[in-house]
Formats: sequence, C-alpha cells, structure tokens
Amino acid sequence: MICAMLLDFEANDHKSSLVERLCPVGKHLNCTSVLKSHGSTLYGVSWASIGFAYFASSFIILTCMGNHSLSYIHTASFLNLISLPFIIYSLYYQIKIAKRLCIMCLSIMSILVYMFVVSVYGGFLSSYPHITTKSLVLFVTIGLIMLWASNMYIALCGRSMELNSLYPYFNRLRYDSSVFQALLNNQPLIERIPEEMSINIGNPCGKVKILKVCDPFCSACSKSHLRMEKLFENSEVFMQVIFCVNRNDSDAKKNIIKLFFALKEHYGNTFLKQVLHEWYSLKKKDYEIFKRKYDIDDASISKQGDKITWMEKKTKELKILYTPTFYIGRHHLPDDFYSEEDFSVLMKSLIKM
Repeated sequence: MICAMLLDFEANDHKSSLVERLCPVGKHLNCTSVLKSHGSTLYGVSWASIGFAYFASSFIILTCMGNHSLSYIHTASFLNLISLPFIIYSLYYQIKIAKRLCIMCLSIMSILVYMFVVSVYGGFLSSYPHITTKSLVLFVTIGLIMLWASNMYIALCGRSMELNSLYPYFNRLRYDSSVFQALLNNQPLIERIPEEMSINIGNPCGKVKILKVCDPFCSACSKSHLRMEKLFENSEVFMQVIFCVNRNDSDAKKNIIKLFFALKEHYGNTFLKQVLHEWYSLKKKDYEIFKRKYDIDDASISKQGDKITWMEKKTKELKILYTPTFYIGRHHLPDDFYSEEDFSVLMKSLIKM
C-alpha cells in the first residue's frame, strides 16, 4: 500500500525524496518517464491511483473483517487473481513501448505475484462459493471510495502547490509601500493613547508609532513580543503597550498589570523593557513568584487600579476581540494581510509614513 501511495504521488507531480532514492534514473530506468507515459492511465485515471485504491481497500477490509469471515479473504484472493494480467501488460509496455523500467512498478508487481502464491498455497482460490455478493460489493465500494479520496487529496495538493507558487507575487504586492499605506489608511483612526496609560518602549519622537494591545498570559503575545524586540533597537520605532482587560478577568491578570505600572512609576519605561522581556520569556507565568524579584511595596501596586479601569473602558471602545492586536499610526493593522512578523520588512514603508 505504501509503494502504491508513493507511486500515486509521483504520478501526480508530488515529488518525494524517498521515491527518488528508490527509483534511480539510468539508461533503462526512469520511474517518472513510465508514470507520465500514455499507457499509465485507464480512461483518464492513473494506474497508480487504481493500485493505491486496490491495496488500501484490501488492507482496510482484511484488517477489519478478515477474522470474522473467510469470504473476505477468498474475495481478496479472487481480486488478486484477476489483477495478474496487469503484470503482463505493464511489463510489455515498459520493455517494448516505453523502453524504460520503473523500479517501484516492478515492486508492486512482485507484491501481486507474492499475494497470488500465498493465495494458492493457502487454498483461498479453491473455494469460490465463499466469494459472496456482500464481500464483493464491499471491496468494490471501499475501493471506489479510496480512489475518490486519493484523487481528491491529490487535487487539493495540486491546488496548494499552485497557490504556493503564487505566494512570492502576493508578497511582492502586499509589501509594496503604496499598497500597504492604502490598506492601513482605510482602517478607522483611533484616539491617541496617553503615555501615562501605557508602557512605552523606544523613542517617543520616532516616526514609526506602534500600539500593541496584549494579554500578559497570552502565549501568542509572548511570542510576538520576543520576536519584536529587534525592532526596539531602531531609533525610529516607538511602541506603546496596553492590556486587554475585562471585568471578569482573574486577579492574577489584573495584579501583574498593576505590578508593571508600579515598576514603571518607580523605575521608568527603560526598566520596563527588561521586565516585559523577563515576563514574556517565562514558560510558567506566576504573579506571586515574579513579584518577589522586584523591590516594590503592595501600596504602590494597589494604587494602579485607575489603569485597570481605564483599560477596561479602552478594551470595550476598541472592540478588542483577540490579542495581540496592533495599531500603526493610530490605524488598525490590516491583519488579513499582515502580522507583527512583517514589521521588519515593512520598516521602510513605515518610516516614510
């Protein structure tokens, strides 16, 4: 079944390094040449797909039903018997017409011969009354289903390959500065975020102003923050960080946000850059353990409640549905086309804005 599946992929232009190793190209050897030849199909369906459907249906039925009734084993033996003429056809076509041999095809034929020998020695071909209509219909039905599934999967893979080939052209279009600016300017403009209500990283006078709405316990926020840290080295970048807060959020989430702002009040934004790095680098985030790392009193943390209230209102106002959410120059980043991973590529366009 695996051999048939590999052949099926190869016949439909889905290259495999394993097939390339098993099917070396030589003067008289070329699997691709045979599989792409005129005689490799039957009424538009490749013999490789038919072979996969045959082996897959036999494997499924014998695995599930073989122990319950001998009729399925006898039916499989009968189907193997009527498949033997294909060996003569394939050998004749490869030797006389294609004048190339396919190693994997020969492997399939040897398996068919082996199955025939087992059927003969096992006596499975001597009792035709055991071949019931029910077992025959089941083999045909499962075989047709597997043939359909194989062709559908290959069609989807082919479609995926076509789309992947277009991706470089799509990137060229979306990274074009005029296209990016047009998409960005089409987004609604939000009010300025007061710097005292955000954690501020970078140069406040920088041309590239980014607002990030995140969640301190969000894994995607952690990954995005760590990926963006290289951007902070650019003197033209200024990022404000606020947090998505809802009334029903846990105390741990609200407390860590208040801790951030208490540390900002005591040590400044530059210190908070390292604090956020340490927090988002943690695999297991625990407020109480993290708090012990810093010399900060509970009173300083408690008085940051106004930040939580403000962020609750801002979360509703901005209609934040997921984190992280980004705004560039007070416009929502068109996240159908871009993410924070694109910032480094878009930097030239952002600086020109």
